[in-house]
Amino acid sequence: SCVASAAWHMGAANAKATQDSIKHTVDAAIQPLMAKDRIHGMAVGVIVGGKPYVYNYGVASTETGKPVTRDTLFELRSISKTFTATLASYAQVSGDLSLSDTTSKYLPVLQGSRFGNVKLVNLGTHTPGGLPLQVPDEIHNNDQLMQYFKAWQPSCAPGTCRTYANPGIGALGLISAKSMGQDFTALMEQRMFPALGLKNSYIDVPTARIPDYAQG
Repeated sequence: SCVASAAWHMGAANAKATQDSIKHTVDAAIQPLMAKDRIHGMAVGVIVGGKPYVYNYGVASTETGKPVTRDTLFELRSISKTFTATLASYAQVSGDLSLSDTTSKYLPVLQGSRFGNVKLVNLGTHTPGGLPLQVPDEIHNNDQLMQYFKAWQPSCAPGTCRTYANPGIGALGLISAKSMGQDFTALMEQRMFPALGLKNSYIDVPTARIPDYAQG
């Protein structure tokens, strides 16, 4: 039993040394970055040897001084595109759409337009033909968005050039939800997030979780 006890303590010591080493490495990378770019708060997750480690830095709000914790909610921003593409893939597997379909199949108002002939796969890969990063500021609803898409003229043939753009992936999300006959937000929060085991991810942050929302 003494040998077993010694072995356990040695294993615990090695595990502690490994954790300390990982934290030191992450600290050395993150702390100078935060100072350089004046970042007030961050949460960093790494996987080493198949095990997850999460380190929190700074504050979630400069107004309250509340520190970043395991409960802090950060905006995913453009990482959300990954979830939109996943929903589109799910819709294809479910038989609700095909990524080789054109946008006008699901948005009939676009029939006869250049954007209406763009395939869904091109929306997901940022290759519809040269969309801008954002839609114009004066567009505030779907009707105005459809008129914008109808008037859009590509700068290259679909699939031949890549321009990172929000309008295309946004249209893919709209079409994916439409093909499944449901609301995009509901599909994400009630089907996609639970299927991925994400219990604290939201599109519409619940009132009870607002205090955990990181200032950004």
